[in-house]
Amino acid sequence: MPTALPGMSVTEALRILQIQDRIFERFPEVETVFGKAGRADSSTDPAPFFDGETTVTLKPESQWRFAKRWYSNWPRPFRLLFSYFVPEHVTFGELQDEMNESCVFRVS
Repeated sequence: MPTALPGMSVTEALRILQIQDRIFERFPEVETVFGKAGRADSSTDPAPFFDGETTVTLKPESQWRFAKRWYSNWPRPFRLLFSYFVPEHVTFGELQDEMNESCVFRVS
């Protein structure tokens, strides 16, 4: 849920959301991305305009990138056993950390 400085223009909010969406779309694990700035015309959405929401739909884990693990060079039966505990693909936590790091905007 990205947050911007109060008073951000609609044009700037749209530009930032588009940049963020393009960054997320670069991850091969991502199926779709949808970003929204502002709020609905309803009293049930108390968020200020400068708060955004981004919905990221991920592909099934079986389609996620390979991640080399300490057991990756072992024979298949051992790999299958250890992959039950630590999968040979990027984990959700690793993916989340990568996404968070990639979307840090710095004001210069």
